Amino acid sequence: MTRASWSLLLIGLAATLAARAEPPPRFPPQAVWHQDISSAPVHPQSASMIGTWVGLGGFGYGRMQIDFSFHIVHAAAGAPTRNIIGYPSAGEYYAPDCEPIGTPMPVPLDAAIEGQDGLSCTNANGDCHLLVVQGDRLYEAYRANAVGQDGLQSQCLAVWKLEQVYPEDNRGEHCTSADAAGFPIAPLLFNADEVAAGRSSQVSACTASVWTTALPDASLTAAATSATGWTTPVSLLTQCAATRSEMPSSSARRRIVAS
Repeated sequence: MTRASWSLLLIGLAATLAARAEPPPRFPPQAVWHQDISSAPVHPQSASMIGTWVGLGGFGYGRMQIDFSFHIVHAAAGAPTRNIIGYPSAGEYYAPDCEPIGTPMPVPLDAAIEGQDGLSCTNANGDCHLLVVQGDRLYEAYRANAVGQDGLQSQCLAVWKLEQVYPEDNRGEHCTSADAAGFPIAPLLFNADEVAAGRSSQVSACTASVWTTALPDASLTAAATSATGWTTPVSLLTQCAATRSEMPSSSARRRIVAS
């Protein structure tokens, strides 16, 4: 190989390394999200839950869909902060489940809300999630939109301690979060580098539009597989590779299986 060829190869490798994305934040290995439930017994209400989904029209829009619009923002120590403003009003903010109105959230100047290039989002018509990691804290805001110099509209700000192994009810039994189901968002995402490296077996967040109706107990653990395609409804949190996933349960681990 000539010197010029070696130079081109090194430049290409450097560009590849520089382009790699930082992995999403993760909880400790002992966290429920990392537990293998492949051998767990099927939940006794599995068939009933799947039947309810079918009766309500199936999984989401009747197809499997992956959301590529999330941004995971990393804030350095001392990054600018914005104070939470209850949206659409203080009375409609999800209190007391979420952090109090007025809580400061680190928001770097180059931060971006879900599906946006910056901090402006039409939160009356969208989820507008803002996900920020600072040290061992994860800040997740729902229906976020920056206002003024230091304000951030939000209907819920959930702060997660990334070093903590949460109990099976996470932040509290039936306690909501920025994803409306009580679960974190960023730790359940994966990026293209992780997929290419074969590490996409992490639990991934896939939303079913019938969640709150079909599964009123959001603490149930579910793992779902589908051999017939995505027209069969599957669990709220399922691997986008159609394998299996874990969710916290209020008692023993259980699986929900779609066939």
